[in-house]
Amino acid sequence: MAAIKGDSRIKLLDAAEELFARKGYDATTTREIAAKSGDTLGTLNYHFGSKRNLLEQILQRRFVVVAEGRERYYRDACAEGTDGRPSLDGVVRAIALPYFDLALSGDPGWRHYVALLSRIREAGDDDLQRFYFNFAEPTMRQGMIWLGEAMPTASPRALAYCYEFSTMLALGTCTDIARERLHKLSDDPASGDDAHRHALLSFVVNGVRAVLDQDLLRADPAKAHPVKAARR
Repeated sequence: MAAIKGDSRIKLLDAAEELFARKGYDATTTREIAAKSGDTLGTLNYHFGSKRNLLEQILQRRFVVVAEGRERYYRDACAEGTDGRPSLDGVVRAIALPYFDLALSGDPGWRHYVALLSRIREAGDDDLQRFYFNFAEPTMRQGMIWLGEAMPTASPRALAYCYEFSTMLALGTCTDIARERLHKLSDDPASGDDAHRHALLSFVVNGVRAVLDQDLLRADPAKAHPVKAARR
């Protein structure tokens, strides 16, 4: 029996999100998505028109929530900053932590979403990479602007490195598979997600500082100095 019309769009989005995360975008067919959702291929085409548009709608509906989380962390960074600038640590939290927080929220949809993003970012499909970049570029640019506010002397190249590495690490380590692997490698099955979150943030923050310090050294060796953590 087909899904009730009011629920069909959400069920199709949820089904596609899970299948794309598990199998990959290219390996998943629209017939599989329709079957998993309990609806028909005709309904899928009615709501979305194409598989690519379906993917865009999946990304968009959760991206809004990620952006809201980043804004909250950014406001905290501004509150703890000095001289009218947000704190560097706070900006890094704004970039890296929303994905992690949402993936561990208990909602399986968010676990599927971060797994899907990890798959897309690692995909060898140039067309899919261009599609994702065009979709996410405004958010990427915003993250670089925030980093630039915290470190006004940083070059665009350094800001791009810091943003991309922070996002890659956050997404790559908050999937179910990555968390299970970390628990096994640490020989500590009881190691909780709080410890994982703290280690991730420490690693990313210190990595960002190192990149920015190298950038400063390259620009003017006489002015190079370690980028210090903001006071909390």
